[in-house]
Amino acid sequence: MPHENESGYWWQGENGRIASLATAAYLASVLFKGDEAFSEKLEEYARNQLNWVLGLNPFGVCMLNGFGRNPPDFRPRFQNAPGGIVNGITAGFHDERDIDFLPESINYKLKNSYKYAWRWTEQWIVHAIWFFVAVCSREKV
Repeated sequence: MPHENESGYWWQGENGRIASLATAAYLASVLFKGDEAFSEKLEEYARNQLNWVLGLNPFGVCMLNGFGRNPPDFRPRFQNAPGGIVNGITAGFHDERDIDFLPESINYKLKNSYKYAWRWTEQWIVHAIWFFVAVCSREKV
C-alpha cells in the first residue's frame, strides 16, 4: 500500500488482501476445471500468495506467529497471539517504489519510533481470517 493515498495517513502491510486473493484464486480454479491449464495456474497463484505470507518473500519473514523461520520483531508494547498474522510488507518506508518490512530505521528504543512499527508487525484478525479461509478453500480444489 502506498503511503501517499487518499487517507493521508493509512498505510500498512497487506497480508489480508494477499490471503483474500489466494481465496479467490482457489475458488475460481474450481469453476475452471474444464480448462485444466488455467485452473492449475490459478491454484499456483493461490499457493504463491500463501507462501509469501509464510516466508517466501524478499525478507524471508514468516508472518504467521509461532511458525516458520525469521519471525518479525513484534511490538514490545503489545502482545501478539500465536497463529495470528501481522500486517506485512509495505511500500518502501523511504522510497515508495521499493518495498519494506520493519526497516532498520524503525528502532523501538528511539522516542516515538514505535508509532510506525505497527504498520508491519501488528496483528489484525482480518489477516488471519482470510488466511484461514484460503487454506480451507484449498481443500475444495
